Amino acid sequence: MPNIFSSSKTPHDDAELRFSRVLEAAGCQTQTELAAFFDIRQSSVADAKKRGSVPPDWLVKLVLYKLIHPHWVLTGEGPRMLQPVDAMAMPLPKLVYRVKPPEDCTVEELVTEVIRRSLENL
Repeated sequence: MPNIFSSSKTPHDDAELRFSRVLEAAGCQTQTELAAFFDIRQSSVADAKKRGSVPPDWLVKLVLYKLIHPHWVLTGEGPRMLQPVDAMAMPLPKLVYRVKPPEDCTVEELVTEVIRRSLENL
């Protein structure tokens, strides 16, 4: 199975570019700074660079801490940063509820109905 984090068919230059994008994304200048950013040993950074790979946990941390797009790190293509999702642009699912008198409702049903009505008024 192919490894999406490194590729045997990409030239060494591509591995260097990937590594430089990791440094840039993390805001680091050296392998020592990068090791501190990822809270790992410097030798682990050197090993990853030697293999020409970007460990998946590095990508996760770059997403969580810097909002860096993993595809950009791996390929240099597309947006560098993750784009925020405009919650208002996404259509809300139409929810259908049976309306019961409050005395017949469970607390969960009552809370659900209050939230549904609140969303209708946005």
